[in-house]
Amino acid sequence: EAFSRGRAVPALARACGKVGRICGAALAAIAFIGGCAVRAQADDLKIRSPIIEAGEVEFENNFVFGRGKTTVHELEYGLTSWFKPGVELELAADPGQGLHYDATALEGFFQLTPQGKYWADLGIFVEYEQTGRTGDPRSLKIGPMIQKELQLPGLSMLNTANVFLTKDMGASSVGTPGSPKSQNNPAIAPSPSRAIGASRCSSGACCEHPA
Repeated sequence: EAFSRGRAVPALARACGKVGRICGAALAAIAFIGGCAVRAQADDLKIRSPIIEAGEVEFENNFVFGRGKTTVHELEYGLTSWFKPGVELELAADPGQGLHYDATALEGFFQLTPQGKYWADLGIFVEYEQTGRTGDPRSLKIGPMIQKELQLPGLSMLNTANVFLTKDMGASSVGTPGSPKSQNNPAIAPSPSRAIGASRCSSGACCEHPA
């Protein structure tokens, strides 16, 4: 019995040390992600999941307030078990001004794999954005959504990654006058790809950066 206890103590110490390292790495990641999220825009704060529930209606509101204001209102509907369309309305306000219409986006979510059948759940996201300001570029966003659930001793983690490529296209000819977002070729102005990821237990965080 004493021998068994002697073997159990080092094993317990090693397990505690491993959990401590995992927790320390998770806290460091959360701190880094939180710093990035502060600089993100309202639409960038959303983590998009590849899982679709047929018949489910989702309505979301995101707000960012600083010197200016941005609000994003989004409506999505699970049309089938693999396709979910959505529409997004964005309002914005420059410092000292009231909110005004800024952009509309049409979205499409495509679930490519059955939930839990493979190592990770995979989907594709597509978004077309039409700006409300004359001279601002329209944009097309596309990329994979990846989700993986990890089971650790006493802990379940849901990890979601969005890797999107955004392409600015020709300037809009409708809407109110505004400052162009790109000073390059007015026909096509490329934008860097964007990676957004989240790792969470009961709450999530995101970070967006040029890839």
